[in-house]
Amino acid sequence: MKDGNYWTGKYWPRVLGRLLSRRTFLAGAGLVALGGLVRCSSAPSTPPSDRLPLLEPEKFPSSQMVWSWQQRLSSLSPPFTGSPHHTAYVDWLDRELQAARLETQRRSFTFSYWEPQSYGLWDPDGQRIPTAGYQPYSGETSASGITAPLHYAGTAPNLDYVGAAGKIVVYEAPLPPVPSGSLYTPFGYYPPDCGAEVPAVEVNPQWAFITAPSLAPAKAAGAVGVIRVWTNVSDEAAMHQDQPWGSPPAGIPALWVGRSAGEQVKALAEANQTITLKLHATVTPDAPTDNLWAVLPGQADETIIINSHSDGCNALEENGGLGVLALAKYFSQIPLSQRLRTLVFLITTGHFSHGMVAGTSTWQAENPELMGRAVACVTLEHLGGMEWGDDEEGRYRPTGKVAFQPMLTGLQSMADVFLQSAEAVKADRMEALNVTGAPYFGEGSSFWQAGIPTISFIGGTWYTFTAPPLGELVKLDPDRLYVEIGTAALCVQRLDGMSIEEVRGTQRA
Repeated sequence: MKDGNYWTGKYWPRVLGRLLSRRTFLAGAGLVALGGLVRCSSAPSTPPSDRLPLLEPEKFPSSQMVWSWQQRLSSLSPPFTGSPHHTAYVDWLDRELQAARLETQRRSFTFSYWEPQSYGLWDPDGQRIPTAGYQPYSGETSASGITAPLHYAGTAPNLDYVGAAGKIVVYEAPLPPVPSGSLYTPFGYYPPDCGAEVPAVEVNPQWAFITAPSLAPAKAAGAVGVIRVWTNVSDEAAMHQDQPWGSPPAGIPALWVGRSAGEQVKALAEANQTITLKLHATVTPDAPTDNLWAVLPGQADETIIINSHSDGCNALEENGGLGVLALAKYFSQIPLSQRLRTLVFLITTGHFSHGMVAGTSTWQAENPELMGRAVACVTLEHLGGMEWGDDEEGRYRPTGKVAFQPMLTGLQSMADVFLQSAEAVKADRMEALNVTGAPYFGEGSSFWQAGIPTISFIGGTWYTFTAPPLGELVKLDPDRLYVEIGTAALCVQRLDGMSIEEVRGTQRA
């Protein structure tokens, strides 16, 4: 993270440029087909025995239990790295893993935790201007804010900072269309025909973590604050966007406004008006935050790593730890005679530390034996989301479909495991994508780079990086959440019964 634009230097040019035995069981014995999903229901509607084609489904956490975990996480949102909510979430995960008779381990880090207290904009008459959100770790003001004249810098990426010294810069930051549908060569989809639904190009607020202009030029020009304007998404879609989520501290407070408020602020800038900007935040030096993991011994020392991160900004980002917990509770009840490999359940921190904590890479460096014996890694991120977006009339609303669940890997063998598992539970809109020559996002990336075959669930939605009250729970579907966790469980089940040669298969160029 060099310049406040997290992935720009390493990935964005490339993005723009490309824009029973287990085997008997997994062959189909005992599989239970999954019925249609209940959309946006308040609670799961079917018992676990009817949900997952596992050898012993009565040992798998019930759909009701998993949804209660999701509700707990929602009540703790946003679980920003090092926040009291995040610490409470990790402590709870620890207790639940111990309740599954697993011996947990933790590794503590410290960093400077930035916590927003209040933010807003006020016009010269003291009237509040609606704000959509703020850039985390951008900078902070006093509780009374800063009052300064406005400087209109234009439309990104062509911004003019001449004359911005001592002023609050405002500029339009339209989301460029991202060819997300063509970034990766697909290994395949389930159902096979759902790939036709993937848009070739999309305008999606989640990509602002890559496309939002750096704050460094405004800081260098002597500006005292920045206001970015969302211009090509609705005001409703822009609300609570926590963007760009990976940017390092910039030393200049930055807010976002929607299109409507943006027109108001631009008019004030053209009239040489003065406004008040507030982004009151506190910084806690040496705030603690922990990695958490547990090891379930198998018949062999070879390991399968099942991982996610615990920190995020809402109940979708990140709820992968709930999936890790569900798999830990299930496989810990399976007799050793039915578990060939050692399973490592890893939930790291640092994903939302803005470059100050390297939870996953530190764990890898400090656990060379587990890494050296790793046969595969299954990563769980962003589970159970429903699809939302602006319709043709510019209204932010649900489409009534589950969000696509992309899975990243570089191996055809891993894609086959994922798609066969998705088919077993009839998990709609699942896609296996090839990362060869393409950006590999998420917590599975460093395991792939270490030479470990990976299966990385990492869905993306319009609300992936928002931080509203209750953490977007209303946009999640309990049945979808359970289906995706069940798909992951089957992936692990399959991998445990495969030889190393079968796991590695062939890499697709």
